[in-house]
Amino acid sequence: MYETLVIAGGVACLAVAIYHLMFWRILQWKTALASLDVSNRNVMQIFNVCLILVFIAFGYLAIFHVDELVATRLGNHLLIAIGLFWLARGMQEIYFFGLRRPRSRVNLALCVVLFGLFVIPGAGSL
Repeated sequence: MYETLVIAGGVACLAVAIYHLMFWRILQWKTALASLDVSNRNVMQIFNVCLILVFIAFGYLAIFHVDELVATRLGNHLLIAIGLFWLARGMQEIYFFGLRRPRSRVNLALCVVLFGLFVIPGAGSL
């Protein structure tokens, strides 16, 4: 059962990576970021690219190394760390965006689900 949760989390992480790849178009960054100075504009894009790589790494590990993640102490701690990443992301959603917009509520729900998909197997296997 834990393996299924981890794989589901990995698939979701890859979906989030694809979503982040679309930020340039969805958020109209070509025009929206034009008002920022060069440093801030580039930092936004660099952070997004780095997050995409992190989400791909999370997804890859969860899908292709699920046995090691669930069966080893290091893997359990890594699952908990990934879960805590999603918990922190969810708390930031509330702090920076609030929960008035439906998109913010969806983002928070996704973060809570991802937190559970990684922490439950990680803590349950310790």
